Amino acid sequence: MTYIRMIIAAFMDSQGLELVVQNLKRLDESNEEESDGVSSTYTLLEHVFEVSPTITSTICAHTNILESLVDRVKVKSFAPNKLHASEILSILLTSSSSVGIANDQGLDNTSSSSGSSSSSSSSSSSNTNNNITLALSITGSFDIVDSLLQAVSYYRKHPPETQDDEECLHNIALSLAMLLTNTTGLERFLKSDGVELLVVCLKARTSCALSAAALKTLSFGARVPSICNKLIEEGGLKYVFPFFLGKGFSKKNAKGIVDTTYKSADKLVSLKHTITVVYMLCIHMYADTANDAGSRLLAKFQEHDFMKTDRCVELFMVYRKKVLNTEEVRSIETLNNFGGLCSCIMAIISNTGWYSSQRT
Repeated sequence: MTYIRMIIAAFMDSQGLELVVQNLKRLDESNEEESDGVSSTYTLLEHVFEVSPTITSTICAHTNILESLVDRVKVKSFAPNKLHASEILSILLTSSSSVGIANDQGLDNTSSSSGSSSSSSSSSSSNTNNNITLALSITGSFDIVDSLLQAVSYYRKHPPETQDDEECLHNIALSLAMLLTNTTGLERFLKSDGVELLVVCLKARTSCALSAAALKTLSFGARVPSICNKLIEEGGLKYVFPFFLGKGFSKKNAKGIVDTTYKSADKLVSLKHTITVVYMLCIHMYADTANDAGSRLLAKFQEHDFMKTDRCVELFMVYRKKVLNTEEVRSIETLNNFGGLCSCIMAIISNTGWYSSQRT
């Protein structure tokens, strides 16, 4: 390993990294040999990042690697290099960021939130790595948030057809979600109608992978009241709660074909993201009177004989059992979701007539 590090150090000193990235511009992927050259370059970069993770900051600061990767991710069709580019982009934006790794696994990234916008902003700043700041500071016509939203939008009418394409969408969603850990990223997301796009993706339900990507991104954005309020304003509650109830994981697509590709593990992760969204909605919106957001949220928990409130209690008991299980007690994801559900249930029960209805 020492010799490998020495080789990488010499490679860096000779400006090899800059030359490799610059070379990507002149390669024409319609040519098979040059397309292989792009793939080999990406493989080289991945190995370098694996051995020396700190180099990710150097390459973002001194090259146009981010613009190059985003350009390939925006291609309106699937190709192996598009997947490879999405993988490297997610590596760059999640490096040195614990919140990115945690939430990608479906964890609750809001346990320390007090429900105030100021605490959300400070949390956002502390969880943001340098690469995200660099990505958002690039001037000119390049807007990484808007570009990734365009990449996600492509899948609305072109659902992933292969596992590799689904993985590509997953990487794009993770990269977009990481940008939402930054205040500037959140502002651009709202300006680019990001919430509206994700609601449309959930509404369409033409692809399990697309729904999962939308829920993942929302779970990051919902940390702040402005995103929660926009989600309610755009009618997003109607499309989020079916996943909360466990009913939104399969539906006929535009061709009348039922998409049942949601694996059990994927369902569990998406449910955890949904729990985070609902939790943050309750924290931020239950006392909010803007556009009647609070009353609209509470009405959801009261309708259909408190069905959604019952679901909260049901999930509470499920996670409580896992926490009490000695084999599960070490699981951070279980504990975080358990804590989130506790807060969610207390917020709901204190503002609905659920308790009284159960007593009668």
